[in-house]
Amino acid sequence: MGAAVLDNGSNKREPRFRRSPRVQQAEQAGTVVLFDGARYYTLPNEVATDLWSLLAAPRSADDMVSLLHQQYEAPREVIASDVSTLLKLLCRARLVTEEPTPP
Repeated sequence: MGAAVLDNGSNKREPRFRRSPRVQQAEQAGTVVLFDGARYYTLPNEVATDLWSLLAAPRSADDMVSLLHQQYEAPREVIASDVSTLLKLLCRARLVTEEPTPP
């Protein structure tokens, strides 16, 4: 994941993430399965599945944390840690791409 960019020293800009267009998905027995053309991946839990759904459109990690925090009764810090970990794994597997920060 890239570093945040500051706009004129006042507005923090965060990188935005989205699903890689080359990844296909299917639901099997209530589990989301991803295929990148070479390997299959299974999302490990409901939070990962909800995060994957949010990645249909470009979003910052903070936006995803806020949306998931509204959905789950867990401390924001725990959700932020989970989102960070999942994004790192998905980016490393090239299932998610980092979008250029908009102007």
